[in-house]
Parts: sequence; structure tokens; C-alpha cells
Amino acid sequence: MMPSNRTIVKFCGVLLWPAVLVSCSETEVRYRDTLHLERPPEFEGALSEQSLQKSVDPVLTTLSIQQGLGDKVAIEQSALRTKLIIKEPFEKAWFIMELVLNQQRIEITDRDRDAGYYYVRFDPDDNEAKGFLGWLFRDDDYIERIYSLQLSEGQSTTEITADIVTEQDEKNPSIPGAPEPLEDNKKDGPERLLQMLYEKLRDGIPKHQRQ
Repeated sequence: MMPSNRTIVKFCGVLLWPAVLVSCSETEVRYRDTLHLERPPEFEGALSEQSLQKSVDPVLTTLSIQQGLGDKVAIEQSALRTKLIIKEPFEKAWFIMELVLNQQRIEITDRDRDAGYYYVRFDPDDNEAKGFLGWLFRDDDYIERIYSLQLSEGQSTTEITADIVTEQDEKNPSIPGAPEPLEDNKKDGPERLLQMLYEKLRDGIPKHQRQ
């Protein structure tokens, strides 16, 4: 007696079913493995920007800078170097620094967030940097130069130090240095930059200077 067509179909289905299960299992394994693949740098950068946006409220931070941070900023001076202290974590301090630099119209020539660096073009002889009576006692003791501002994260605070960047700077060879090989009459340009930023952050930004 010959088997019916229905019996043959059932028999083939029984034979094929283990193969289907193996195929599904392999697909699931391959899918799970893709979760552990290395993410491209662009994707990691996007995640970093998203995390920054979540940790910092741009509107509230801008308002607080305009009104002044008061005792949330400090300046520490020693025989070795001067430090500007912002009593905020790195992510917020980084955002604060960019805001105050833009408000003071200090050009940011480059930045490296991973290393914690801003590079800015600054002249300590600038009127705003010297204060209200700067225009009356204008000197020419400094050359407009590129300065580095390095942000270093501490325990719930961020320290900022400043240095003059030269054309021979081995750490940052791609960063341009002073536009001309002249010496400053005074050597405290980095300290003047930090002091100016400290006063602006502490006291706030007048309405006529706000952008």
C-alpha cells in the first residue's frame, strides 16, 4: 500500500523542523554578537554630545552666568601657577567656559574636549580685559597670542590653568602660536586671562555685553 500525499508532507515536515530550529538559533546568536561589535567613532561622539546635553541645562546655565556664579568660582594663586576653580563637574564647567568666552568675544581657535583644552586668541591689553578704566591707561605690554585653557576634573570641581602656546609647542604642533616673534614686556598673560574670566564669572555679565 502506497503512503498518501498527506503522510509524505507530514514526514518531510518532521525531517525539516530540526534544520529550521538550528537556523533560527544561529540567527539569534549572530544577532546577539552584533551587540558587542565596536561602535564607530562618529557614533561614540554622538553619544558623548547627547550625554552632555542631558547633564547640562543650557538655559539655566546661561542665566546663572549672566547673573554671576558668586562663590561657585574661585582663584588660587601660588608661586608656581594660578588656577581658576569652578565648583561644577567637568561637563558643566566645559559648557560654562565656552559661554563666557563667547560673551567676552574671545575667539576660540580650537578645542579638544577629550583632553580638556580650549585654545583662544587673547590680548591682555584689550580694554575689556583691563576693566572699566582700561581705555584710560592703555599700555602695550602684551602681544596678542594663542593661549591654552586646560580643564582638569577634580572631586565635584573643575580646575582651569592657562599657558601661552608657541609655534614650537611639541604637545600641540597643529595649534598656531604667536603671530610674530616678539616678547611681551610682562610675562603674566596667562594669569591675566584667568583673572579676567574669574571676575566675569563671579560678578556676572552686564546686559550691554550679553549676546
